[in-house]
Amino acid sequence: MKLYETTEFIEFSQTDPAGILFFSRSFEIYHRSLEKWVSNKMGWDRFFTNPDFAFPIVHSESNYFSPCFAGNSVQVELKLESIGERSFSLSSTIKKDEKDLFEVKTKHVCLDKKSHKSTSVPTFIKEALNQ
Repeated sequence: MKLYETTEFIEFSQTDPAGILFFSRSFEIYHRSLEKWVSNKMGWDRFFTNPDFAFPIVHSESNYFSPCFAGNSVQVELKLESIGERSFSLSSTIKKDEKDLFEVKTKHVCLDKKSHKSTSVPTFIKEALNQ
């Protein structure tokens, strides 16, 4: 399910000497879209500086389909993959002119900040993910 869509401009500083997006920058692009969605949907503080819960990434992967070059404007689509009892998975597909360039997938666990143990995903996260 699509959660958010935004556009990113690929800067020369994000690329390797051949002008192709350096692999680690794909995670930065993904995370910027996540941060924008969080800010718009529930507010930065409820997710990133919540006093009770943290939502660390416990798994991430990226798959590349076509080169992404400096100077490209790309569309970033953040999607919900699944919600479990104690975790949720998101993905982002990055496209130029409707052509898939790469994707990033993450799994976030819900962590109780006091006990540092996993806990149930809170209602406010479930509601934000299901709208």
